[in-house]
Amino acid sequence: MLVGMARGRALLKNHVQSGEAEFAVVYGRRRAGKTYLVREAFEEKFFFYFTGSAETSKREQLARFSEALSEHGAAAPGGIASWAEASGLLKAHIKSANSKKRKVVFFD
Repeated sequence: MLVGMARGRALLKNHVQSGEAEFAVVYGRRRAGKTYLVREAFEEKFFFYFTGSAETSKREQLARFSEALSEHGAAAPGGIASWAEASGLLKAHIKSANSKKRKVVFFD
């Protein structure tokens, strides 16, 4: 584990074990280990995972989001036109899951 991340890991573990709907934001300097921390805390058991890129156009980001939806078993049409449409597709995918089990969605 990274030095200084013990408290963050403990907080995320509390979210994992709470049994309630949770929303967590992890922020900090670039290259500080935030993604590593989240992956470790959730043991990479994500219902949906998407990594964005600062150097990519909106059109390309939406295309990559569509690919990520498909990789996670969602019906995702090519050519998503907006982030509102993208979030609607993700919401439909979450609702379509038959399980009442907790679903972890991770945007990196």
